Amino acid sequence: MPNPRGKKKSTMWFCPVTIDLINNNYKKDGCRSRSQYIERAVEYYTGHVNAERDTSYLPNAILSNLKAIVDMSDLHQNRTLFKLCVELAMIESILVATNNIDSDDIERLRGDCIEVVKRTNGNINFKKIADWQNGKEVHF
Repeated sequence: MPNPRGKKKSTMWFCPVTIDLINNNYKKDGCRSRSQYIERAVEYYTGHVNAERDTSYLPNAILSNLKAIVDMSDLHQNRTLFKLCVELAMIESILVATNNIDSDDIERLRGDCIEVVKRTNGNINFKKIADWQNGKEVHF
């Protein structure tokens, strides 16, 4: 049998079970020969071994799908944050318009709120804030 172009012959030893696996599966994988099947298996396994260093092991379709999912999530979060900011700006405008609040009170309140949010890592609720504003002892 003539050597295929660019190929080198190599002798390898396999267990009978491994030979049976090759014989029973190489056609299922669309390979024309057992050699092609073994070559594909070696390339696949080498990719698996090097996967931590080489992202080409993951098919580009999976990577592009993951990127699309992340992009959609970012877009959704950005839209939600924009809507939240609009609502917050409306509330702030109503509060300033209906209450006599000066700049010094706003800056003092901002500083107090920054401390509360830092201390609670943002885990606060309206009831605790209402109690805090009414001078009650609140454990954030």
